[in-house]
Amino acid sequence: MSRIYSFDQLPEGNYGGKANSLATLFKAGLNVPNGFVIPSPEVENVFISFTQNVEMPATEKRVFVETCSEQFTPLIENAWSYYKDFFPSNTKVAVRSSVNLEDGSVLSFAGQFTTILNVSNFDEFAGAILECILSTYDETALTYCHNHHIDCNLLRVNLIVQEMVNPEHAGVCFTVNPLTGNEKEILIESINGLGENLVQGTATPSSYRVNWYNDVITQLNQIDISSLDETSIQEIVRQALDIQQLYGYPVDIEWALKDHKLYILQARPMTAIRFNTKYDWTNADLKDGGISSEIATPFMYSLYERAFENTMSPYLKSVNIHPNYMPEKWFTQFMLYSYWNLSAVKDGVKKIPGFVEREFDNDLGVRPQYEGKGHVTKTNLKSIVNGLQVLLALKKSIKQKLKNANAELNRLEEILAHYRRLAPKELSKNELIVTARKLIEEDFIRVEGTYFEIIYTNSNNTTLFKEYLEKKNRSGSIKYLNLITGLQNISHLRPSYALWNLSRAIRNSNDRTFFLEKSAAELCDFYQSEQEMPFRKEIFEILQTYSYKSEKELQILVPNWDQQPMQAFATLCNFLTKEDDESIIRQNEEQHKVFQNEMSKVHSKRLQKEITNHRKLLWLREEFRDRSSQMYGIIRNIFWEIGLRMQRENTVSEVEDIFFLFPEEILELFEGKTAHLETIRKNKIIHTSFRNFDRPNEIWVEQGMVSKKSFKSSKLLHGIACSSGQIEGEAYVARSVSDAEKMPEGMIMVTKFTDPAWTVYFAKINGLITETGGMLSHGAIISREYGIPAILAVPDALELIKTGDRLRMNGSDGSIELLN
Repeated sequence: MSRIYSFDQLPEGNYGGKANSLATLFKAGLNVPNGFVIPSPEVENVFISFTQNVEMPATEKRVFVETCSEQFTPLIENAWSYYKDFFPSNTKVAVRSSVNLEDGSVLSFAGQFTTILNVSNFDEFAGAILECILSTYDETALTYCHNHHIDCNLLRVNLIVQEMVNPEHAGVCFTVNPLTGNEKEILIESINGLGENLVQGTATPSSYRVNWYNDVITQLNQIDISSLDETSIQEIVRQALDIQQLYGYPVDIEWALKDHKLYILQARPMTAIRFNTKYDWTNADLKDGGISSEIATPFMYSLYERAFENTMSPYLKSVNIHPNYMPEKWFTQFMLYSYWNLSAVKDGVKKIPGFVEREFDNDLGVRPQYEGKGHVTKTNLKSIVNGLQVLLALKKSIKQKLKNANAELNRLEEILAHYRRLAPKELSKNELIVTARKLIEEDFIRVEGTYFEIIYTNSNNTTLFKEYLEKKNRSGSIKYLNLITGLQNISHLRPSYALWNLSRAIRNSNDRTFFLEKSAAELCDFYQSEQEMPFRKEIFEILQTYSYKSEKELQILVPNWDQQPMQAFATLCNFLTKEDDESIIRQNEEQHKVFQNEMSKVHSKRLQKEITNHRKLLWLREEFRDRSSQMYGIIRNIFWEIGLRMQRENTVSEVEDIFFLFPEEILELFEGKTAHLETIRKNKIIHTSFRNFDRPNEIWVEQGMVSKKSFKSSKLLHGIACSSGQIEGEAYVARSVSDAEKMPEGMIMVTKFTDPAWTVYFAKINGLITETGGMLSHGAIISREYGIPAILAVPDALELIKTGDRLRMNGSDGSIELLN
């Protein structure tokens, strides 16, 4: 008996994008015509039975279906019997193919596979089933696979049998404007009758552009017979937004209207979006645990934007690499993900003789669209003069940063200490508003702006240092990675060191059983419920000192340790299982010895000084980053108090709602401007709509269509070598901090990025692979301190490596071999 599943009973699994989507929509309560799915194994069993358990090549399957169709008779008869029991008498159906690789986030296979409409008797049903199977293996589909580097033998067809809707109007809807990338615009196309003619391109539709955020409908093209009334348009928009929020990414929806009732026939990811821009943009360095690592709230984006806009132009002017024009923006968003102006920065650095665009992009991890080297600045008198001016300005800037660093740290500490002494709960409403305004408009810019400047300085100093080292190290005997390992007392590791030392004290005490017999969650509950427990004072001191830490330090919606210390307790419990010889402090000391051994090879006093300055700047960058994290913790606490008061006044239902406004809007709402409540509602829709969007790393002026890439399987991958060492081990894919927390000991962690919130998990891993970042990224720095190999900026690592894969990685040359 064949397995057949109705939409509401379809189990977890890959039944093709079309079938999976219909089942998801049906279960979510959308008005989807009912139906059932014949899973692909039932079809494959027919092929395998004929070949006696030998895999039949895709190229032979079409011939088999055409010449041996009677082999499918039992399958068809069983499905027909299910059809008669499932649908009321005389119900017409559509028979649709749903192929396992179709309608995904990477490939759509648009128009490749067959749908047969208005099926009402057995002969039509049998013919439709066979036609759908045939279309999976025809020349068009196989050619598509070849062109996209897909093994066509992986194709598997599931079959959908769905109740027909014969509508007055049908059409398609794009939840994001595919021509501009405007996330606040929905495009709708409508024709009279069935939508097949629209999909096949044989009918001209009425078209509408709807700015749902501002409630504006623009008719682009009107065909009287297929025009929609405003009520129908609004209903399509409403359900389109519901579907987009359900999935968390832009979708292309097929719909139908019958008797004023909207039916959803299909929803699939939009696989190509063009952004309307006159600059090239990148999220390089922002996605490595930064603002663009995840979707940002308006509140968080506005903070980063003002820091970028306040620092980038003055810094570039100070080192003589400002472009010859003032760009409209240095920082922007596309679908709530943040990007900086790559075009403007390049226009500035192009002044330097010997500038090679390809090398510049490679250093950032940017994948360029051009061929060859791109722009190369020729060496002539003008470029030499420019280059000397830039070099002198850079060296002066670096020298000043090193000279003033300690004084600047002290000034920032005074600012932070002032706010730490405040008790927001005790401030009057007016005092709270004044405090919040000064915090955002003055003190935040001072702290975050200084951090941004040290980032810029570090980046340029690293380039100059590596160029100098290359000249002085012609033999290659001095290894750069060993020169930058073993940075002592680095800020990210201090919470881990504090928890490690506490774990030693607990293990050596009479109270160790209390901790060893409880889970991290139980200990956290004990602490938060203020029950009597050993070492409460010591735990309190750690959580107080590092109260600004959290699982996601640049995500304002995520509570800090002062509200939710579960991460700290999980780390403590992990450390309690370790012996003294597994000390993370000792690991850092061993890495410092690696540095000292490498330093002993250096005999030039000048090079020794340059190495010392380079290491000092790297250390300072992490110090200023820590001050930045503290500032965000302070901002969250003060605005949280504002949100609490508005919640108590029933202005907002949830405290977190306020973070869907800009800071100034929050203060206006606090003062009574309730129009901002509608802004919160709409911004929450956008935030939910793109939480799962696989955003592009670059947005280009030329070739502006952002199309999802196909992933070509490879046994050998490459990235940036960031921490030395060679190991062989098992991969563990961690897509989030919560995944990392569940990770077994001794794995090679594969993730998109890491930030300071991930530091506590480095004690568990034997190697690190990330999709983003470089030598100065958080993951690289912490890996070097722990002495574990790390390879960063490995393209598509999360697609090409799976949990359980056996890997051999070389952190010295950036190579990864898949051994499976």
